This record gives sequence, structure tokens and C-alpha cells, in this order.
Amino acid sequence: MVRWKTWLLLSILIHVVTKIDAVEVTINQGKLAGTILQSRNATKFYAFFGIPYAKPPIGELRFQPPQEPDKWNGVRNATILPPSCLQKNVFNKASSEVIGSEDCLYLNIYTPSIQRENNYNNLPVMVYIHGGSFLNGNGKMYQGSYFMDYPMVLINFNYRLGPLGFLSTVDEELPGNYGMKDQVAALKWVQENVAIFGGDPKQVTIFGHSAGGVSVHLHLYSPLSKGLFQRAIAQSGSALTIWAQVAPHVARQRAFAFGLLSGCPTQSSRVLVNCLRKIPAEDIIHTVDKFWVWDFDPLISFGPVIESKSIHNAFLIENPRKQKIINNVPLIIGTTSGEGGIRAARYYSNNGTLVKKVNEQYKRIMPVTLIYGFVLPHEKIDTVTDELKKFYFGNKEIGLETSKEFVDMLTDSLFLFHCVEAALRNKEITYFYYYDHLNKFSLNNLLGNYPGNLGVCHGDDIISFFPVFGFRTSHESDTNVSRRLVNYWVNFATNGNPGESEHLWQPITSNEMNYLHITSKEDKLEKYLLKDKYEFLKNLQLIHSHSAESLPTLKDEL
Repeated sequence: MVRWKTWLLLSILIHVVTKIDAVEVTINQGKLAGTILQSRNATKFYAFFGIPYAKPPIGELRFQPPQEPDKWNGVRNATILPPSCLQKNVFNKASSEVIGSEDCLYLNIYTPSIQRENNYNNLPVMVYIHGGSFLNGNGKMYQGSYFMDYPMVLINFNYRLGPLGFLSTVDEELPGNYGMKDQVAALKWVQENVAIFGGDPKQVTIFGHSAGGVSVHLHLYSPLSKGLFQRAIAQSGSALTIWAQVAPHVARQRAFAFGLLSGCPTQSSRVLVNCLRKIPAEDIIHTVDKFWVWDFDPLISFGPVIESKSIHNAFLIENPRKQKIINNVPLIIGTTSGEGGIRAARYYSNNGTLVKKVNEQYKRIMPVTLIYGFVLPHEKIDTVTDELKKFYFGNKEIGLETSKEFVDMLTDSLFLFHCVEAALRNKEITYFYYYDHLNKFSLNNLLGNYPGNLGVCHGDDIISFFPVFGFRTSHESDTNVSRRLVNYWVNFATNGNPGESEHLWQPITSNEMNYLHITSKEDKLEKYLLKDKYEFLKNLQLIHSHSAESLPTLKDEL
């Protein structure tokens, strides 16, 4: 298994071994010294690392919206990868190591052009938002060597994570969504500076995976994000999914519980937040795992939240289920075919030790793992739990012989259903994909040691876009799929049509649920993904308490 420190080391080495030379550029804040690298096709490009897009959110700026970055004198070294935002590897419960820094609001730029050379002008810009359950991850892992085969600008960045980014009492003292407001600040920085790197600020595409995909879709609903991008790609995440927001009453309860666990007084939000600003940041990160109910579930205890309309510059003031999209831009959205495999791999490791416990304690564990136990009325939880087991397993036990059924339940409930639902709400300008290629390397292998095949899991598509976790597309079929996928994404960012030809990949229409089925050998246009599963999950209403509206049927939406 590739360990946490190894992932970061490999990410750094990718940059070091391909360095060719250095280059300087001047932006609004001052001068930068970057480096020159090579793309997958050996095309020269420029890279600038660790550019501050906001002031360090430390001291009194902890639990505050991001502030304008400072200027500097002299030349800033932009050849060193910035630290991650403070976090620890939640998938390794045996490790208590906290990595990163509270001073972490930096972005990285990859471009074939800088202003002084003027090789290109008005290039399409793609801004990547990393995933990691709003607890883990960083921008630097997603370096640009695959995308730099094309004339375009790629940008990635860090944003605050865990309680430092998302703790909320749902009032003026601690409204939350600091990580999302960091993302807005990064997008504003792009608008002000990207032309210096050859990019067109009026041709920005935001894209992201998992929590990054949720973030991308949430930006479509945020008044703060208006005008900051023109296209969006949400991979394995939607603003409508059950883990896209923490219910306001749950967020407030967790914030005060966090205070008690941290030794802070909790008679008011103001007293609580003033105390939390004085606690060492590492101690705040260590407190996260005290909110796990079973194993590391609920994985997302602190995430985006709906803010009060009275909050100045609120990121999200209404549940996306109850409002129309504010930033109605062309969208690509989709999933892998076996998203749930990344979670199932842990359960099925060591001869299925954890999955046996799931079978024995199903009614206690499943509402926590699938999160609906925190949002549904208490009297509905057992009914939903029973219906899920009946639909996916029938009379079978949850165990080694039913791994596919278990993966399907996790995939559909946590990812696929809500991505399809989101696509159906934005017909005519939305393209859906279904990634069904099994790479030589899979993220299943990172989180468990189950020897069997659990499918194309959550995150396996990221290997097609970036050389993450030290994985490179060395196998011929992996490389072919990677080149096709990067081409689709760049086409979309360039002209709004991912498939070059409308016959290859058509958007969802009023009559047809079109989607691109991405396979190892070829990509095929197909229709009506999910079918009976969509109707079952719609009627089950896993997130009933989040919205009073009735969900559309698949047929009615088309």
C-alpha cells in the first residue's frame, strides 16, 4: 500500500525530476520566479508554485473570510510546492500525525505562455478544485503535465479543510463555509491575474472531483461566484448529494460539541469562537476523529452549510434543492461505475472483518455510513434501512459473496443517483459521463487489501487526468483513455462541446437522458442510466428533511 508520506514525496519528485530552467514574471502582488517543465508529449511549459491568493488565515483571521493577499518586495521563489492546509490522513486511523500548515492559501499555475514572451493570448483557463471529503487533500498533487499538451492554462489551489474550513454555529459569529469562500477568493485572483499567464479571464472552466466536484456544483448556486467562471465540470460529486452540506441544526450541534471537546466555554457562539482562535491548530485537527460514530463514519462531519441570509457575503443562503441555479453555465457531470469500491475495499480487507460487522449491526451502521441517519426524522430511519437492504441484497447476507451488491448500494446512494438528479435539472447544456475503465492501478489498492475486483472505484478516473499518488498511465489502454479524457475536458473548456462532434457526446435533452459510456476500448453514447434504481432512490428520499419538494421522476424530467 502506498502510504500518506509516500504520496506527497512522489508528488514532489514528479516536479523535481522534470525541471529544466527558471523564469520570472510580474503579477499584481510582485515578481515571481518560476520554473520550466515538460508535458507528457515533451512540450515546454512554465510552472509557478505557492502563489498566495489570500492572507494567511491565522491568529484573529482564523474563522474569518479570506482577506486580500499582501504584496511583496523583490522576487518571490515560486519553484517550491506550498504546504497543504492542516490535516491528517483520516484513512489511516493508526496515525496521529498532522501535516500541512494553517498558512496554506496558495495556488499553482501551469501555462505554455507568459506575458513577456506573448506566445499565446486568451487561452482557455481550467481551475481544479481538489477533493478529500473536505478533510484531506491539496492542490499540488494535481500537477499539469497531461493538460500542458494543449494550449491552455491550468490552475490548482488549497482551501481550508475540516473544522478550520467548515466549523459553523450557523450565525454571525461563526457562519462557516470558510473553505468555500477561500475557493471564491482563488477564483477572484484568477480573474485579476490570469491574463499575465496568457489566460482569458472570460473563458474560465472550474472542475473538481469528489468534494471538489460538490464544490464546483455549489458554485453554480452561490451568489459570491457569479461571473467568476463560464463552464463547470463536476466529477463524482453534486450539490444535491446527501454529503454535500451538513444540515444546519447538525452543524450547530457539532460546533458546540467541538467546543466542549476542546475545553472551550460554550455559553455563546462569540465566547466559543474566541476560545477556539487561541487553541493550537494541530489540536483542532486532532479533535475531528472524536466525531466518528463507527469506524471513520460519518467521514464528513464538517462541510458546507446553508448560511443565514443576514450573513454578509454568505456563500450559500438557500438549499440547492429549493432554488434555481444562479450561475447557469454549461456543465459536465458524471461518476465512475463503481464509486463505492473505495469504501468497500476497507470493509472487505482482512477477509471481510469489517463487512461482517456491517452484516451483524446493519441497522446501526448503515444510517451512519450513508449519512441519512443524521438528517431523516427518527421514525423513518429504520424503514429506509430495511428498504435499502431488501432492494440491494434481497434475502442474502452482506458479506464476501455480495461485494458487488454492497458496492452498488454505496455507489448509487452516495454518488450516482444525485449526479443523475443534478444533470436532469440542467438539461440542454449538461453532458453526463459514466467512467467504466479499470486502470492498471486503482485507488481500491490504496485503502484496502482486498484481493478481488471491486470495480472502477471512486477516484479511479483522476488517474486519467493527473499522475497522482505516483501512478502514471504507463499501460497502453490507460494512456489511451487518459488522452481521450483530457481531450474532452480541454475541448469543453475551449468551445463548450467536449466531444468535438455532437454525434459523439450529446447533452441531455428534454426527450433523452444521453450519457457517454467511457470504456477501455471506445466511448459510446448511451441513454437512461440508473433506470429502476433512480426511481427507487427517488421514492426512498434519503435526504427528505433537506427539502420539502418532491423529486422529479426520470421519465417526467425527460
